[in-house]
Amino acid sequence: MPRLTRRAQGATVASSNQSISNFTRVTKSQVLHDAAAASKKAAVVDNTSLRKRKASSIEDEAEARLTLRNISYAPSSDEESEPIATSVKRACRREEPKIITKPAPTPVKGKRAAKAPPSRAERSHRPIESTILAKSKQQTKTIQTKILDYQKKARKTTQDADALPPHLAEMVDLHKAFLQTMMVQLAQNGDSSPVNITSVAPQISLAWRKRAVKIEDIRRCIAIQSTCSDVESPFMVSDYGHGKVCVELRSGISAATVNEAQLCKQFEKNLRALATEKANNQMTDVDIPLESLSLAELPQADITTMKTGLGMNPLFAKGLRALGELKEDMATKQQQRDAKKQAANDVPMLNPDGSKMSLLDRIRLKQLAKAGEPLPPSGPELQRRAALNRVVDVAATISMLSLSNPLSLPRQAFTMAAILEKLKDSLRVPVSREEGMTCIRLIATEIAPEWIRIVTIGGRENVVIQRHAQPVDRVIQERVQRLLA
Repeated sequence: MPRLTRRAQGATVASSNQSISNFTRVTKSQVLHDAAAASKKAAVVDNTSLRKRKASSIEDEAEARLTLRNISYAPSSDEESEPIATSVKRACRREEPKIITKPAPTPVKGKRAAKAPPSRAERSHRPIESTILAKSKQQTKTIQTKILDYQKKARKTTQDADALPPHLAEMVDLHKAFLQTMMVQLAQNGDSSPVNITSVAPQISLAWRKRAVKIEDIRRCIAIQSTCSDVESPFMVSDYGHGKVCVELRSGISAATVNEAQLCKQFEKNLRALATEKANNQMTDVDIPLESLSLAELPQADITTMKTGLGMNPLFAKGLRALGELKEDMATKQQQRDAKKQAANDVPMLNPDGSKMSLLDRIRLKQLAKAGEPLPPSGPELQRRAALNRVVDVAATISMLSLSNPLSLPRQAFTMAAILEKLKDSLRVPVSREEGMTCIRLIATEIAPEWIRIVTIGGRENVVIQRHAQPVDRVIQERVQRLLA
């Protein structure tokens, strides 16, 4: 048999080494089964290696923590500069851990740079929440917070107790607005110039923003500054006449020496002292003494009359004297009336036997007292008194009527109807027909019978006037006052 060539031998060996899969079709389930088995083997190997690496890293980290916690000196630069490494793992692949270093954030203009994460040494020295030190710190913070809350509540309660009621708090704000406005006025006009209240009151109202300020409010502010203290108020209220009431500084005081803050404190202190004094006098509740003081009970500063105005003018001196006397007489009469009322109230209502009168007895006593008094004027008497008050005007009108024709005779006669018509047209206050006739009859019978007479002719009344017998106006007024008395 002939020997085979080398080429034929290589083909034979290659064909013998080929698998049967080159000539047949393998099922899909068998391929998947082989791939799953291979992946399971790889996963088991990878999980085992991962567990080993995790255990070794945890042990290294625990040893490092214990070492750093026990060592008192600062960590070395190598430890602080050690980067944070993270291992990226993917399943079903066996790869070495890659070290990923985060790049430093680039600073952005206008924004705050992000804070660098703490180093490993700082994290190791930080106390754990479960340690005793952390619990003690948390408990200390809680106690301090409770103490601060209690102090705030106590402070708020004290402030509420010491707070002024609304009407007195508004008075404090009014005083502050008054001081600010006055200091501005004095700075603009000078220390020696008085400030008119009518011009400064609207400015104080704008600064206060409550209501329109009156002269009484300003007088209260000035009076309370010197009440309950030895320090006198630097301001005073002066009257220059013609309704010019001003606020000015006292003599010897300049605006530079006025301390606004001290005056405000003194004002509030004096206001509280007034309220406490009234509460003690009235024996009111000591817990709310400030509520018992009203604005009407606050003192007011006196108005000083300046003699540089009308008093120095001789043309007005007589009128001022008369006005002063009139005011004194009115005040004296008012005091007498008050004294009589007080005396009547002080007399005890007692029976003749000394026992106290009952309500019925007091009513009977008043009825007896009224019965002893003179009777009030009747209707005709009231008409007569009203006519007497108009007699002077009627006499002046009749006199002008008689003198209207200078060429007439000394004796003139007019009908009653004509004179009544003239009275109706001439008097400033119209008079009725009956009242006019009553006035003419009073003049003809009681006041000036020598001047005017009434003559009846043919049932018609005529008024006869004797021009030469006419009395002067002063005599007529005296006779009228004598009849009214």
